[in-house]
Amino acid sequence: MTPCSHLFGRLPRRGLSVLLTALLICAPAVRADLEEDFGRLAARYFEQEYGLCRSPALGRWVEVLGRKVAGATGLPADRVHFGVLNSGEINAFTLPGGFIFCDAGLLGHVDSDDDLAAVLAHELAHVHNRDFQRVLLRQALLSALTLALDRGDTARAVPALRVFQILDGLRQSRKQEAQADSVAVGLCLGAGYDPAGLENFLGRVAEGQARWSYWKTLFSTHPEPLRRLTWVRLRSEQMLPAEDRVSLAESLCARSRYQRALAHLGLAEEQAPDLAAAPLLAAQVYLLQGRRREAEAACIRAQRLDPANEWAAALLAEARQRQESAPAGVTWRPSADLKQRSEEVLAALAAQEEQRRVLLNRITAETRRLRTNQQFNRALEAAQSVAAEADSLAYYGLLAQAATLVIEISHLSDQVMEMRWIEYDLPEAFTAEARALLRERPTARAPAEFERAGEHLLRATKLGEDKHLLALERMARAATQARRLAGQVAPLFLELLASGPGRPLGRLVFSRAALIQGQLELARHGLRQAEAEVSGVLRDLCEIKQAYFQARLARLGAEVSLAQVAVYQRVLAQIADLLLGPQRELAWPGTDLGTAAQRLLTATGEPEAGEEKCVLTGKGPWDDRAYADYVLLRLALRRCEEETLNSASGQ
Repeated sequence: MTPCSHLFGRLPRRGLSVLLTALLICAPAVRADLEEDFGRLAARYFEQEYGLCRSPALGRWVEVLGRKVAGATGLPADRVHFGVLNSGEINAFTLPGGFIFCDAGLLGHVDSDDDLAAVLAHELAHVHNRDFQRVLLRQALLSALTLALDRGDTARAVPALRVFQILDGLRQSRKQEAQADSVAVGLCLGAGYDPAGLENFLGRVAEGQARWSYWKTLFSTHPEPLRRLTWVRLRSEQMLPAEDRVSLAESLCARSRYQRALAHLGLAEEQAPDLAAAPLLAAQVYLLQGRRREAEAACIRAQRLDPANEWAAALLAEARQRQESAPAGVTWRPSADLKQRSEEVLAALAAQEEQRRVLLNRITAETRRLRTNQQFNRALEAAQSVAAEADSLAYYGLLAQAATLVIEISHLSDQVMEMRWIEYDLPEAFTAEARALLRERPTARAPAEFERAGEHLLRATKLGEDKHLLALERMARAATQARRLAGQVAPLFLELLASGPGRPLGRLVFSRAALIQGQLELARHGLRQAEAEVSGVLRDLCEIKQAYFQARLARLGAEVSLAQVAVYQRVLAQIADLLLGPQRELAWPGTDLGTAAQRLLTATGEPEAGEEKCVLTGKGPWDDRAYADYVLLRLALRRCEEETLNSASGQ
């Protein structure tokens, strides 16, 4: 429940409905101001409850992409506001008045700029369509009708009308989500982003949700995920004729998304076989990738369509140039020392697997016990809608402390479970990476790069051996502490709710109030200790995964040609440009790809002079520098993997 309900909670239902209906129908100017004030109040609530992520890089990422997409809506610049909440949930949402929030956890699941831009475009579509205003108007009118019928013989129709009001609200929500998906496709294209990013995001949402019954659809606020995915694909096809695909491919090339650009250019050639611009741009991309045979074929197709094109002739000549002879190939064989050390560390990790499974089961069980605690659930629901009483501010202060603790305990339990997606694949990931690295293979590159990749992997696996199990033990302790604190605080809060003049337990005596105050202080102290434990766990898990990402990046760089390394360099430079600003440069000395990507992190500490710093709130672990570094390295790995070519399609 948002604070907006507190704003009107003390008004009679009849007065509230009449007031809302009058404001929405009769006063458009007041309507806009009310919506913005409503949204600002709700935004402050979320900022205070979760805190804002303090990472300059993550905040800039969302802000820059959000502003670019917002420019395609035609909305005034001051009409939209972006923020990153200090929460591990994988979610984004829109509030009235153009306030758009991403949870920090969402940024750890985004594979490219286009994916994040698509999510923001969906949220901006709600602002562009003024969905909140339309829903509020419809619900206010139905509420006014309900109140008008709630008398005499017509009162019998009220229950049915209230059921209709609920179902109509859900139906309108599903309709708005579908419309927002459709509008988001156009916004992505208008801002130069690939609408396939929305398909990727919806595809992940649809995973595990293949079974979707009629009743689930009826009572859901969103349409069926697979249906949404189909709509978006159809909408993208409708809005992307061949010429627009070429324009989109140019935008993708500018952001070093060469493989996606080639995919669109291939579709453009299918749609318009006589369009010379598509094979001509494809030839340029192939040359950037060092794929001269494919570049030559594309140039020939372009010349066939436009024989007088001088640019096609120049590209063809470049593609046909003889390359300098490559150094003689050698065979990479891992050293006996690297093999032995890797096998020892992997064996140690395997020996921990049973204990890891026990700890994970314990974490799940403790969280389930908390979530199924009916007393705590009642307290949590009430804590989110506590209203002040002017005649007893001292009593309300005590009640507010207890309510805050109930909510913070719930957040702590959520944070423990939200960290699971960072650590869930660690043992299998280490084993798979070791197998990929420690196999013999021919290579034209310096074998020393494989050795450096091996050192990265050894460091990552050693961190996993030393810290992973310990992190899970600390997570289990935090989950147990959250469950115990819930059992202590929930009864105190419910007792306070039942106390006071005219309530079941009557006026709260001073001695009992003092005792409750002391118990709340002890609970707060225990909660702060558990929160510090959880923050330390997240830092350790992120440190392990960062080392793992470095190892994979170093192996990618060791396996490929010099032309492919140049592509990786452009990918990392583009990420640096986006997250750090165009005025900064990415240093690329003669080193491995993993180390080069890690050096991005050294420049993401403080904002540039004059940039506004994010609010430091300390509401949870997700605004820690370690998590921002994790997101950045993961993004670098995903983007480099996307641009990695099969060896058969090399130079």
